[in-house]
Amino acid sequence: MDNYFEKIIRHFLETDIGTLSEKTIWKVRRSLANYVRQAVYASNTGCCEGIHSFYASMRHADRIPGVWGSLKEGETVDPDRYVPADAAFINACMVSNLELDDSTRGSVHPGTYVWSRLLAETLIRPVSEEYLMKCALFAYELVTRAAMKGERKALELGLHAPGVFGSLGSAAAVSMLLCKGKTEEDSVRIILNALGTAASLMPFCPFTSFIEGSDTKDLYGGWGTYLGVVAAKGAASGLTGPLNVLEGPKSMEELFSSDAGEDIPLGEPYMADLLSIKEFPACFSVNPAANAALELIRKHPVSIEDIDAVLIESYPYSVEIDPGDSTLNGTSARLSLAYAVYACLQKGELTMEDYSGTGSEDGGFKRFFERATVRAWGETGPSAERKARVTVTTKDGATFEETYSAGNVAGGNRKELTDETIIRKVKDLTSPFIGSLEAKKLFSTVMGYDREDLRSVILILLRSHDWK
Repeated sequence: MDNYFEKIIRHFLETDIGTLSEKTIWKVRRSLANYVRQAVYASNTGCCEGIHSFYASMRHADRIPGVWGSLKEGETVDPDRYVPADAAFINACMVSNLELDDSTRGSVHPGTYVWSRLLAETLIRPVSEEYLMKCALFAYELVTRAAMKGERKALELGLHAPGVFGSLGSAAAVSMLLCKGKTEEDSVRIILNALGTAASLMPFCPFTSFIEGSDTKDLYGGWGTYLGVVAAKGAASGLTGPLNVLEGPKSMEELFSSDAGEDIPLGEPYMADLLSIKEFPACFSVNPAANAALELIRKHPVSIEDIDAVLIESYPYSVEIDPGDSTLNGTSARLSLAYAVYACLQKGELTMEDYSGTGSEDGGFKRFFERATVRAWGETGPSAERKARVTVTTKDGATFEETYSAGNVAGGNRKELTDETIIRKVKDLTSPFIGSLEAKKLFSTVMGYDREDLRSVILILLRSHDWK
């Protein structure tokens, strides 16, 4: 196990970023574009304000209390007041809340943990854009492969896999960043110690926090990111981590028990090449049902008031984590199959606005919920198909049915979003706060379509933030 991770570390230390395919770099850049759109939106909408306020209360008044802080045109960041770890923590909480994150394999969302940390650190520790991309690519690879090994056991235990494994992505990203200019052997030692520390302190993260809609669910993103900072910075300062924590006597071998991913040679493909971005601001578990409902209403535009009954059949795991209630908040609603189908049938789309309030406040949903039946459909296990079927019966007796499959749960065939779709998504979330022209410039900078320094993206985040 440890040799497996050391092989990954050495591969990236010895890889020239200039030799990577355009597709791989393009995938890493679009992961950043997806992260930035969330960061701008979250920091301007009071997202996780309760977490921010309580965390700020533990910080000295002379320090920027987490988040990106407020930066006006012409101002610069004072390194004596700016705390990257605080910024990474709060931003990861906020992005985790929105549920618009990316995914590769292993039921983990690397962007939350990797970009929250890299952007926060590089504001005061500038590195070349190429090296930043290398750090991100390495972190995506490491955390995805680790999650693939541990996903099966984590799901058996009822855990929230991104929260459990995310710290390894944060630790990998920061430790690689801090190893800039060091010898290969020193770098291997530091990164292994960072991963050993992060793995030995990984949080448990029960999925019930998400199902209940508690604030703790958002802390999963922040805590894993912060833990990665502690692990990486500690290793860089000379602290050692257990090198056998993933394999050997009294180790975490039972968690990392799968051999998933070991048959995939490094770079054939890179895990970032398998990147997908959520279509909807909700858990991936509701995507098949939402897509089935959208296709149904497209073909059969019935009014939701004319619907007498709805049958929602979805793959077993999605039903297991469904709240199964009509009393929801903006977090628990993101797991509700009935709520996703309701929003799609009602307005022909599923957007951020559908989760901005609480589902329990919508009397229409409560009435819909009473007419809806949700049940499991299909096989369970790692080879199961992520699919759903929505059947609508109208008051006059007509019946309409649509099925949607997102493919195997281990990988899936999620729709590949075009650049045009991504830029539209970036503009939709950021334009109200920074304007259409700035939003377009933001996307072009992130994707490398102009020569603007990538650090300007961080400054846009700072200037767009309006919390006091």
